[in-house]
Amino acid sequence: MKAKEIVIPAIVTIISIVAIVGVVSYLKSRGDGIENVGGGGTPTSPATITLNPIADARVQSENADINYGRDPGLGVLYFNVSNIWEGRYNSYLMFDLSSIPTNSSIIDARLELYNYYIGEETTIVGAHYCPNVSWTELGITWNNAPSFSSTPTAETVLEGYKENMWYSWNITTDVQYALSVRKLSEVLKVEDIGPIFGAGFYSKDSGYYKPKLTITYS
Repeated sequence: MKAKEIVIPAIVTIISIVAIVGVVSYLKSRGDGIENVGGGGTPTSPATITLNPIADARVQSENADINYGRDPGLGVLYFNVSNIWEGRYNSYLMFDLSSIPTNSSIIDARLELYNYYIGEETTIVGAHYCPNVSWTELGITWNNAPSFSSTPTAETVLEGYKENMWYSWNITTDVQYALSVRKLSEVLKVEDIGPIFGAGFYSKDSGYYKPKLTITYS
């Protein structure tokens, strides 16, 4: 009896190991529940991640050497007073993409900002790709702000006085392009030309309603 009591657990252990190996191999072949979550791998099914900016700031043409990086508000503005006084506000945002595997395919990427002010005029705001990721939140001004694509990747219509809500831009192509750089820089800019068009958004320093970038990738 004693010999049997020793042999039986050994046989059970061997059978259990064989069974586990078989289950793991089966799951790998199906791709169910087992995926590479490391920085250099490729997920077996789509994943979604939401990022907040690592830097954001607005720049103002009429205060061209002033930095607004600590301000809780981002802004976009265009004004032209009788063709005598013209000015702009643009807003820069930067995101860290290092949590997404470099060889991923970006399925969808939405930049979202929460609006707290829109003037009476309906405003079109464009999101532009900026290849420069060396600017800093506390250093950027109108005079040293990096250039960006002249054509917006996406445009969103902001209706006059339709405030206190999220607005979004589809920047999927920009995120895919920036993935190898591991950082993304976007610029928001008023696309209208007229007497005055403008809108205000909360920045990452507002403490709430921070800008966000939601990315689905595979």
